[in-house]
Amino acid sequence: MNYEPFIVASALRDPVACVIDQGGAARGLMADACLPPAAPHAADAADGAVPLSRFVAFSQLAAARLGRRDFGWRAGMRFDPENLGEVGRAALRAPTLGCALTLLRDAFCAVQGASQLRLWVNEGEAALSYRILDPDIWPREQDAALTLAVLAQLIGRAAGGPGALSHVAFEQGSARVGRGPLAGVDCPVSYDAPCNALFFPARLLDRRMPRCDAAAWPVLAADARSGSRIAAARDPLPHRVRREMQVRLGFGDVDQTSVAAALGLSRRTLRRRLEEDGATFSDLLAETRERAARRLLADPSLSLAEIAERLSYADQSAFERAFRKRVGVTPARFRKGG
Repeated sequence: MNYEPFIVASALRDPVACVIDQGGAARGLMADACLPPAAPHAADAADGAVPLSRFVAFSQLAAARLGRRDFGWRAGMRFDPENLGEVGRAALRAPTLGCALTLLRDAFCAVQGASQLRLWVNEGEAALSYRILDPDIWPREQDAALTLAVLAQLIGRAAGGPGALSHVAFEQGSARVGRGPLAGVDCPVSYDAPCNALFFPARLLDRRMPRCDAAAWPVLAADARSGSRIAAARDPLPHRVRREMQVRLGFGDVDQTSVAAALGLSRRTLRRRLEEDGATFSDLLAETRERAARRLLADPSLSLAEIAERLSYADQSAFERAFRKRVGVTPARFRKGG
């Protein structure tokens, strides 16, 4: 079964407005990205979504046509989180920044498919990372900048200003993201990082959100989380398994027991239901690794050992054997175009 990741159509409103404000031909860009003209104005109904790949393509095209490599960041800094649907509306009314970001992390699949938000704290510093899990959606640096800027906005609202960040990291190089100061940011920016991330003092997680609605928050948060569970359940099981695999790649072994538990299934039930769909766990893992490997091999800055680690292989030799078995050539030969 084919599956195409989505994003709520209303997320297009501010990027389209940003193009218009900078003198661009928004309708032409939308047509070139294969987006329907009415998409930005779609309601949050069941059909109010567009393919994520086309949303990403729109931002990429906008940056190129306008000659603004910082387009994504600028569009994100003016982005109204209300355009993320009920998840965004609930986050704005959270009691604290920590509650808002935790809700976004937990319910993000209702906003955007095949993607991941992570939030963690280490020795007084909080980190919020974002990545699209689908390796076929590439290049995507403008989407990364847009999303990080939206999240930076939320942090700034609680912190009382835009100077709260201590570090910003992008997974792609400065030649694509655009080296130079980011609007509203006065902190170090790094490139070619393992993931897109914002870093900020952990104490800010306890800051009150300016639009806090203590009375409405429990219901809003519960509805947003319920919506995310419904959205996740609509996805075909093989896709949900691939997503859990992609989340785990690079962070240790990708084992069937932990993936089954994350999906609320036993190992035996997962195996049986995959068989009903004509799939096996091992085949899905091999396919997921191959797709990711093809994208990673296109980056000459990554060594084969680094790629093997990002794909959770025991070592480089294991990666080379598995890749050659599926593709027919070694990773080194594939990288050279042979």
